[in-house]
Amino acid sequence: MNDHTHLPTPITILLDRQRCTDGIVVSDDYRNYPTFEVTSREYPGLTGTSWSAEAAVAQLLQAIEYAQPLAPEVVASLARAGYASDVVAAWDAATRYRDDRSIRYDPEAAVSVLTSYVDAGLPPLVACEFAAVITDPDYAAQIHAAGLTLNDVHAYHDLSATDRWWQWDFEVRPWLVAGFPYERGQWYALHCSVEEAMAWEPIVEVCGVADDDISGLLRLGLTRERVAAGFPTAHAGIYARHQVATTDIPAWHSAVTERGLTDSVLNEVLRANFTPAMVAAGFPTGRAKIYADARASTEQVVEWEAVVSACGLSDRDLIDILRAGLPASAVREQALAAAAGSSVGDAARTLLALTTPPREGPWADPYASGEEPPF
Repeated sequence: MNDHTHLPTPITILLDRQRCTDGIVVSDDYRNYPTFEVTSREYPGLTGTSWSAEAAVAQLLQAIEYAQPLAPEVVASLARAGYASDVVAAWDAATRYRDDRSIRYDPEAAVSVLTSYVDAGLPPLVACEFAAVITDPDYAAQIHAAGLTLNDVHAYHDLSATDRWWQWDFEVRPWLVAGFPYERGQWYALHCSVEEAMAWEPIVEVCGVADDDISGLLRLGLTRERVAAGFPTAHAGIYARHQVATTDIPAWHSAVTERGLTDSVLNEVLRANFTPAMVAAGFPTGRAKIYADARASTEQVVEWEAVVSACGLSDRDLIDILRAGLPASAVREQALAAAAGSSVGDAARTLLALTTPPREGPWADPYASGEEPPF
């Protein structure tokens, strides 16, 4: 049977429980199981730790495998093939953690693989780096010729491997072969092709579109022609996140500019279902988060603002009244009758205290965390 790990033997394996300085056994953070610690006399400083003895041993063996130097036969073979010592060192560093261990121990395989990348057009030092990541020499040569680095390769692949259900995976290769750097591609890759991104870039530069707003423009479905014609692009990312209709964006742009709203305030204003007309008319935006958290409709916001103005409710009173679910008409009537909005706020807090289970202590709701009761 062939040994593909090329582990040196014999290896002494010492299995013990991981202990603190006072001798107490350390437990696994997730399962609360005692943790195994595996070491070897031949390789001091290398360890494997896990709640599973088998996993701890496997971790140590992998660490020992990665600690092995490039085989002397490989070093000599690379030198005979004309590769300088700095290239040999680069090959050692690039292949140290590669799954295919043969290129570290088989002289013919090492020279053959490295030479295939050099023959494809890569400089030897660059060939070492790409050979450890890109299995196709011609593809690696295309990426290098396009002016991209392995940092771009890794970044694009990480972006493509998203687990977000609302994002589609995209084909990485066209972006790399086209030489579209990740620094710019990150704003486009999940929303359009590289050809479209290249066509967008001059428009983005001329119109001064902020990086954060590029993906927003694409998600809103705006065309390059429309943006070039002067369509407002500021805050496009926020508008896209809140699914604002493109027909409403010019009105929003005017209102936001006139009022000087920050991104954070605009975000809360949209969450609170304000309209551009409300903002343009000077409608108070400071309480937007309160209404947004209460999930109030536009009509309810208008109604409650009238109550706040008439009754002098404080923000604290308004928050508690909304949490208690008191209707605006009743609050207005009671507050005006009592000549003080704070009395209604106190009543709301009393109602909340009577209807909300305590969060701690012997009277705490045992199922407040979401756990289902056993009946």
